[in-house]
Amino acid sequence: MERRRESFTLGVALDSDRERLAAAVARIDQMLVEHDEAHKKTIMVEFRDFNESSLGIFVYFFTKTTDWAEYLTVWQEINLTIMQILEEEGIKLAYPAQRVFLEEKPGQSGRPARMYEEN
Repeated sequence: MERRRESFTLGVALDSDRERLAAAVARIDQMLVEHDEAHKKTIMVEFRDFNESSLGIFVYFFTKTTDWAEYLTVWQEINLTIMQILEEEGIKLAYPAQRVFLEEKPGQSGRPARMYEEN
């Protein structure tokens, strides 16, 4: 094995600003191109997905090292730099969320029903 592959999708908030998202994608790509331990031949960073609770940024690259411990160090360094770029661009990571809408029926007071009886 000559190198290790890394492939993942970053989920960012649905309300991310389009221009800031584009800037973050470009900066992450440039960071990988300039990183000493990233193999330059195959680097892909693209805004790819509209998901239920996030926008997906696809990240694909190879590290030069095949040593597991070195690979983990490189991976951590790259991840922390990605976090820094996202913070600087004002892009927040997404987390799964749901909205629950409660319908008020005619004749209801708008107050939640009691779940237990007070003594």
